[in-house]
Amino acid sequence: MYSQLPEGAQVRKSGVTGYGERLVRAAFGFDLGEVETLAHARAAEAFLPGVTFVIDLGGQDMKCFAVRGGRITDVFLNEACSSGCGSFLQTFAESQSMSVLLGRDAVRAVTGETRISRCLGCGNKCLLTRTEFGNGKGYTAGNRCEKGKKDGEGETEIKEKLPNLYEQKYKQLFARHAPLTEAKLGVVGIPRVLNLYEDYPFWFTFLTALGFRVELSDPKAWRWIRSRLNPSAIPRSWFTGTWRIC
Repeated sequence: MYSQLPEGAQVRKSGVTGYGERLVRAAFGFDLGEVETLAHARAAEAFLPGVTFVIDLGGQDMKCFAVRGGRITDVFLNEACSSGCGSFLQTFAESQSMSVLLGRDAVRAVTGETRISRCLGCGNKCLLTRTEFGNGKGYTAGNRCEKGKKDGEGETEIKEKLPNLYEQKYKQLFARHAPLTEAKLGVVGIPRVLNLYEDYPFWFTFLTALGFRVELSDPKAWRWIRSRLNPSAIPRSWFTGTWRIC
């Protein structure tokens, strides 16, 4: 690629997309990565302003998506076997005297060591595959949350920008409802368990309208429950234990 650049041209930034995007980004030191559908939509818009339909023929699958006003509005993925996609790309490239393979020198320049470990950050206990590259960077795969990642994997900036949606949902679910100060029918305790994390607004509104004061269990009740939990009675003992806290 460098041999084909015009004289005086400089590569200021590089990006990668597609399957394995984060792994390749760490291995080769790319500056940024982007989801392939978004990358293809932007590229299509650059070549054909106002484009409304894009077909993505990849090595693993084929998909097409509709674009309206620069935004992807619908995606269609082929349901048939996609094993021939890579072969088709290679055959077509050869007919155009092109190559779809990364240069051998670039591949050989990348060295790395891989190890398997078990994450103990939470109850999932994910099986992690950690790859350390010769350029000092690394990549972790197999984690279901951010606890399995190591510092410097490009996630810090994203985490700082994105809100904690579960925390917001929790506050919207429980904190926005004010119980009655004077309840003519008494008090009803509701535990923070099971489907109450979805249905609490309904039961609070229903019981409050009847004249009950609704009291929630302590959010830290799980500590008390864990010390008394009967493994053979889940989730009954969880529900009963939380109800006693009310």
